[in-house]
Amino acid sequence: MSIPNSRDGYKQSLLLDIYKLVQAIETDDSSNYPTSLAQSIHSDTREYFNAERWKPSPVYEGILTRIPTGEVVTLHIRMWQAETPEDEQRCQQWVTGKVVKIERLYRPDDGARFGLVPTGKRNPRSFQYRAVVSSSLKVWRGKLTPQQAQARKPFYHHETIPPVQYNQEASA
Repeated sequence: MSIPNSRDGYKQSLLLDIYKLVQAIETDDSSNYPTSLAQSIHSDTREYFNAERWKPSPVYEGILTRIPTGEVVTLHIRMWQAETPEDEQRCQQWVTGKVVKIERLYRPDDGARFGLVPTGKRNPRSFQYRAVVSSSLKVWRGKLTPQQAQARKPFYHHETIPPVQYNQEASA
């Protein structure tokens, strides 16, 4: 049986496995592998009640619905806010290429992993965007240089703004 991808799927799988296990116990039949059924019930129960797994991923879902696969796009991924001029190059990535696939990040992170074939390359590379404080993702259609991209408005833009911090000395 395939792995369920929804909470209702896990519930159906649990109920079916419990039914099979009860039948195997009542008939004293080991042909249904009752030990493996019990292990399956155990793991499915853990996943069903794992609250972290079922938290919504609004950033990933927004990226999945708005960014097309199979098109050439330009991505600007900023991982954090640079504090020094030397960090400015390290904190961001500019990538142009054809989007092959978009995947979910491992829990508990929200964001996306892009399978992208960069312009002039044959094989896909992986680039990821994690929605954390001071990170941002901008996406433009087509092959653009960073200078051209700055002059245009992106068709997708997500930015996580840091919380407002008040100066405690001024308030005292």
